[in-house]
Amino acid sequence: RHVFKMAAARGACLLLLLSFAIFADAVSLSNVLSLEDQVRFKQTFYDAMPFKDLETAGCSVLGLKRYLKAEVPPTQDVCRFANENVDSSNVKSIFFASLISNTLGNCKFTVSDEGKTTLSEAIKEGTDMPTLYYAVAAQKYLGIQVNTGEVIKAVKAAINSDEDSISGAAYAMLMATRLPKDTDVSFITEMIEDTVAQADEVDNKYLQFEGGLLVTARVVHATYALSEFLGKAPAITEEQVIKFANYLLTRKHVQSVRDTAALLVALDQLGNNPFHVPVVVQLYGSPVVSDDQKMVKVRVTNVMDKALGKMTVTATSAEDTEGTTVLSNKVFTAGPEDYELNFMTSKP
Repeated sequence: RHVFKMAAARGACLLLLLSFAIFADAVSLSNVLSLEDQVRFKQTFYDAMPFKDLETAGCSVLGLKRYLKAEVPPTQDVCRFANENVDSSNVKSIFFASLISNTLGNCKFTVSDEGKTTLSEAIKEGTDMPTLYYAVAAQKYLGIQVNTGEVIKAVKAAINSDEDSISGAAYAMLMATRLPKDTDVSFITEMIEDTVAQADEVDNKYLQFEGGLLVTARVVHATYALSEFLGKAPAITEEQVIKFANYLLTRKHVQSVRDTAALLVALDQLGNNPFHVPVVVQLYGSPVVSDDQKMVKVRVTNVMDKALGKMTVTATSAEDTEGTTVLSNKVFTAGPEDYELNFMTSKP
C-alpha cells in the first residue's frame, strides 16, 4: 500500500508550526471524518426509519451495514418492506430492493419475471448511463447473467450521446466493475484522466465538480473502485486526491440520507484502497511545549480516522515565534496510539 509520504511530512510540519502560531504553505489534509462524525452519520440513517421509500432504505442499510459496521434496528422489517414495495416495472426500484437484500445478507428477494424482463430490456442502445448501471448492478445482485456484449454496446452509445457528462462517466466506471474481468473496458478506464481534469479547483486546496457533492463523491468512488477491480493505479495524481479529499471533508455536515451515504462511500474508498491513501497528521493532546510539558504528540490516520500501520513520522522542521528553526528532521517515537517527540531536547 502506497502512502502519501510527502503529505504526511507536510502535515506533521504544519501541525508543529501551528503549535507555535506559524503557518506552513502546503497542500495537506488537516481534517478527518472523526469517530464522532461517524456516530452522527449513523444517527442520520437511524432517524430515517421507518423508511418510506426504497432509495432511502437502500442508502441507509448500505451506510450502516457495509461502511459503519452497524446493525439495522429491528424497529422495521426492512427486508419485507423491500419485497412489498418494489416496482417490477422500474429499474431503479429493482436495483434498490436487490441492494437491500444483498447488503442485509439474510434477506431473500426474488425478482418476478416482469422484473427480469424490465432489467434485460433496459440494457440497450439509447438507455441513459444511470439506468444502465442500475440494471447491470441489479442483475449481478440477483445472480442473473449479464449480457456483456449488449452492455458494452449500450455504454458506448450512451457515451457518444452525452460525451461531457461527468456523472455518466462515473456510472460507466462503476458498471465496468460488474463485468467479467477479462472484458475490454479500456475505453472506460481512459475516461478517468479526462474526467478528473474537468474538476474545478478552488483556493489551490479543493477539487470539486460542478454538480457538487454527489457528483464529486461518485467520481472519486468510481475511479478507485474500477482501479482496484482491475488492479491498476488510476490516472490521478496524489495532489489531486488530497484536494478531492479536502473538498469532501468540508461537506461532512450534510444532513440528507443520500448525501451522507455518498460521502461515506467516497471517503471510505479514499481510506481503503491499494493505491493512494491520504495521510492526516493531527496534533494529539496539549499544543503547549514547556519544561513541564516536553512531549508533542500526533496521531497519523486515514480520512476515516483510522490509525495507519506503523510508519516513520518525521518533523521536517519547526520554528519558534521569531522564525528561528529549533529542530529539523527529528523522528517521532511510535506509541500505542500516537507518535511523540521531546521538543525540549532541542532547547527551543
